[in-house]
Amino acid sequence: MQPWQCGAELDWNCRVEHCPFPLLARALGSAGSAILITDARCAIVWVNAAFTRLSGYALADIAGATPSVLAVERAPVPPYHGLWRSVQDQGAVWHGEVENRSKQGVRYVTEEIVTPLFGADGAVSHFVAIQHDITDRRLSQLQDRHRADHDALTGLASRAHFIALQEKAIAQAVQANRFGALLFLDLDGFKEINDAAGHLMGDAVLKAVAERLLGAVRRSDIVARFGGDEFVVLLPMLTARRSALRLGRKILAMLALPFVVGAARHKLSASLGIAFFPDHGKSSEALLIQADQAMYRAKRRGGNQYELIRKEGRVQHSIRHAERGAAGPGATRAGPEPGACGATPEPTVTP
Repeated sequence: MQPWQCGAELDWNCRVEHCPFPLLARALGSAGSAILITDARCAIVWVNAAFTRLSGYALADIAGATPSVLAVERAPVPPYHGLWRSVQDQGAVWHGEVENRSKQGVRYVTEEIVTPLFGADGAVSHFVAIQHDITDRRLSQLQDRHRADHDALTGLASRAHFIALQEKAIAQAVQANRFGALLFLDLDGFKEINDAAGHLMGDAVLKAVAERLLGAVRRSDIVARFGGDEFVVLLPMLTARRSALRLGRKILAMLALPFVVGAARHKLSASLGIAFFPDHGKSSEALLIQADQAMYRAKRRGGNQYELIRKEGRVQHSIRHAERGAAGPGATRAGPEPGACGATPEPTVTP
């Protein structure tokens, strides 16, 4: 019989230290990687010291139990019982990553190799699982992904991540015959604050803007910083276009409130362009161009207002936010959507 075969001559239900292969026993027991051995029914019969250090379970704690004792409820990776059932059914080596839960309730991730051992009759008699702790590596990967997907200053979605999410939202809208909206905004007067008060003050104001935008949207909406003082808001799966217009007015009202940072008090406004998808663009690039152009038209008209475009790309109307109940100089109200603009009072926002 070969050392990797198990039969009557080698009973893993006894302690490995008592097996007829002393060197093998010492190697398994002293290995730096966590190792557990089960019988053919996946009942645990042996674990080494590294497994106990990693999981918190000694053999006395889990002897006779299955490896699913380590399973994490609602884990994002395949559950233990599915993994082991697959190995049992196929009798082949399995290699993958598994999220585990220690005896103390701490989650950790292992890279795992599960190997079946065959007896003299050719049937599987045991399984050996070797686990490498990769928790730190996984956390590092998640942190790297978070940094790539989020703006370092505000914590909002990054430009690249937003575009990817927008492409997905456009595709879903086309497939479901629904629509959504893109709001593209640029701050009015931010450069003056940044130049006069310094970049630290400017950064503080940008963070406050991000917080107000997040406070204005739904959980399903996506807010991103495109760089500098440009922000975008994606509204997927709308049921009425007036919802985007109402949010546009809400954002203008919230950003018109003073920004108090320390002893300083700053006033801002925003120029906002609104485009609807898929009508105004069936690609992220096309939609951003339309919304960006609408935003610049709002800025050329004096800022502190939004502009909405028609399907053909022409300006539909421009709405200027009323400051303290009175429209500012040059405010225009051309052809608002019935029930969507003009007649709706500005929201009350607490600073």
